[in-house]
Amino acid sequence: MRISMTGAAIAALCGLALAGCGKSGDAAKTGDAPAATASGGGSVAGAPAGMPKPRVGKWKLTTSMAGMPQGIPAQEICITAEMVNDTEWSKSQLPKDMDCPVMTQRVEGGAIIAHSVCKVNGHTLTGDTRTFGDFRDSYTVETTSSVDPAPPGMPNPTKMTIKAERVGDC
Repeated sequence: MRISMTGAAIAALCGLALAGCGKSGDAAKTGDAPAATASGGGSVAGAPAGMPKPRVGKWKLTTSMAGMPQGIPAQEICITAEMVNDTEWSKSQLPKDMDCPVMTQRVEGGAIIAHSVCKVNGHTLTGDTRTFGDFRDSYTVETTSSVDPAPPGMPNPTKMTIKAERVGDC
């Protein structure tokens, strides 16, 4: 189960990174923005140009995973100004032995669409993520991921949804 919890943590971090740690301004953008791609081991941080950053403060992450009726306990994290402005922060939160040679992202219909292939602990994790919302106060991350080889008893692929919402100040 370590891999699936790692996957949940990675999806949450990637969602925060993609939605929040971009180099662009704070103004919300409507409609489609130009596509942006980062690959070859690039940082998971850095939302495509024009996407708004999350507001500094306490955020609640509520995670649901297909096949887990009991759910995963909600987590609260404090997003600081340094996290929002540091395009490398989210990458530093990944496991040290994780290598992600493939990471791409683009904006489509106001959502960030991402694809990644990462290697960790002798496993290859492949993920496809759609992140959408206002990004300033709330967003949703929908992820489909697979692990090769799959740990025994773990559904493969795994579908997970993370809802992030700002709940106040830290």
